[in-house]
Amino acid sequence: MVKCQLRRIIFLNSIDALVRVGGGIQSLDETAKMKNRNKRVYEFELEKL
Repeated sequence: MVKCQLRRIIFLNSIDALVRVGGGIQSLDETAKMKNRNKRVYEFELEKL
């Protein structure tokens, strides 16, 4: 679990912007963390089929 969190932190620190499509728990968490870092976030919601 700690290894996954560390990888996610490294990933978020290494990118300049995040594009979120849809809304899984992990992507919503990563979006919030990017916004807290004042990095660009582009968000799109998908229609449920």
